[in-house]
Formats: sequence, C-alpha cells, structure tokens
Amino acid sequence: DGTGSLFGPALGPDGRRIWLDLTSLAGGPAEAALDAYVARRCSQDDDLWVVEIEDPQGRSFLVDRID
Repeated sequence: DGTGSLFGPALGPDGRRIWLDLTSLAGGPAEAALDAYVARRCSQDDDLWVVEIEDPQGRSFLVDRID
C-alpha cells in the first residue's frame, strides 16, 4: 500500500534489547520517506544492516519489546 514502519535496535533501561519505532523520525510511514531515511543512514554507516519484510498484515515479526 506504499507505507511501512522502520525499527532500530536499542537497549532498554533494564539492559535488554528493545526496538525503537523510527517511522516518525524518518518523516512518516510513506515508503519513499522510509527509503530516503535508510539511504541517508547507509551513506553515514557502511556497516548498516537493513531487513525488509513485506507482510500483507503489517506484522514486524520482532520478538523483543517495541517502543
């Protein structure tokens, strides 16, 4: 549908991994905005890993907490 979500790993207050929802930081859920944000980050970090999941139901399949 031309939209998506963007998540990045972080450590929670208890030291466990959580996922931060970076969608608004990227400029919103429009796929073009997310792609542009990822492209900017890739130009700054040559070891950046990006995993794209296309799920009709919008599931992220992340098992850790999402903030």
